[in-house]
Amino acid sequence: MKRWALFDMAAGLQGLVLLFWASISGAEENASTTHQLKLAVGEFPPYISESMTGYGLMPKLISKTLNDMGYEVSFQFYPWARVKQMLLEGKVDGSVSWEPSDSLTSNVLFSQHYIVGQNLFYYLKGSDFHWNTFEDLKNYKLGVNIGYEFGPVYDQRKHELNIYDIPEGKSGLGMLLLKRIDAYLNDSLVVQFEAQQFYPNQMASFEQSPTFHAYEYHLLNLSAKRAENKRIMTAFDAAIAKRLASNERLESDSWKFEIKSE
Repeated sequence: MKRWALFDMAAGLQGLVLLFWASISGAEENASTTHQLKLAVGEFPPYISESMTGYGLMPKLISKTLNDMGYEVSFQFYPWARVKQMLLEGKVDGSVSWEPSDSLTSNVLFSQHYIVGQNLFYYLKGSDFHWNTFEDLKNYKLGVNIGYEFGPVYDQRKHELNIYDIPEGKSGLGMLLLKRIDAYLNDSLVVQFEAQQFYPNQMASFEQSPTFHAYEYHLLNLSAKRAENKRIMTAFDAAIAKRLASNERLESDSWKFEIKSE
């Protein structure tokens, strides 16, 4: 299956290339939005953010696709831990970008994989941060955003690590510059966005490690407790597959993300 790739593995931090859907505003307007879907999400810019136009890359794509299917979508922002609980209990119609896990698989429907990416450790040039195995990571103080998940190995063994909690939606790059942490773990696109938004003059100060966790995002998650959601998910997958087949995408190396005006 074709997917949107949000990074260039060989190019490094400066060479990330965003491949994304280019028809957010110009696609056909052929469906009346008569049904409502409420999706609970948290801060994960530039993928998802209350401060961004259209709430970020993923909500833009989800909203346009579901609008064309006849659904009006609203996004409700909460801490990610609360989002997960609401999704498990069926208190909302769904959420965005969760991966299957022991707690979610039986209670949540997952779309097909449509976006691929990688989670990396970022550290200061000249530091002694090096790792090859999980055991090596125990020697360092690691900055991680509260509520973020980085695959089954991390989720099962994170209690073994020295973790510095960073608030959701906040960057750990500043903690690196202040030398309060040894390394910062996050999605490569997220860190590129943070560096350009908040530390444009210090981007050359950061190095990245080999991939800690490669992933493929399940773009949309819907509660399995609602009978109609299985039908909605099937139709959503078909609609996204059609757009992928038509090669609709936006290539950008300018990293000019739209931020809502106050």
